[in-house]
Amino acid sequence: MVAAGSLIKAIYDETLALLEEARYQARRGLSANRPSDRSIDISEVSDSLRVTARLSHVMAWVLARRAVEAGEISEDAGRAEQYRLDGRDVCFRESDDDPDRPLGLRRLLEQSLALYTRIARLDDLIPRPAGAASATA
Repeated sequence: MVAAGSLIKAIYDETLALLEEARYQARRGLSANRPSDRSIDISEVSDSLRVTARLSHVMAWVLARRAVEAGEISEDAGRAEQYRLDGRDVCFRESDDDPDRPLGLRRLLEQSLALYTRIARLDDLIPRPAGAASATA
């Protein structure tokens, strides 16, 4: 079994790598793989924002878990809603499978959804404070 600290570090590293890839894709222009006469449509903008939201929520969750492990916040405090994985209504939404969507964006959508799904499962394993409702989607 993987130690909690090793797991959190691996998730942090994976999330950081995906954030760097998302930044690279944004700098390149998400439309780099399309014919020059096709403009970015609203669904691509929405999908790129969804990638950013997923990765931001995961990183916030990871940093909270690291703070718990480091003793910066108590385990009880770490169970509070403010430290739980957020954004499930937006982040679990999948985009349409547009074959003209840039390959880099399609890959980031898949990878960010897979990561977010794994973290949602981990977050669901953390006991909630008494009286708190479950956030399972």
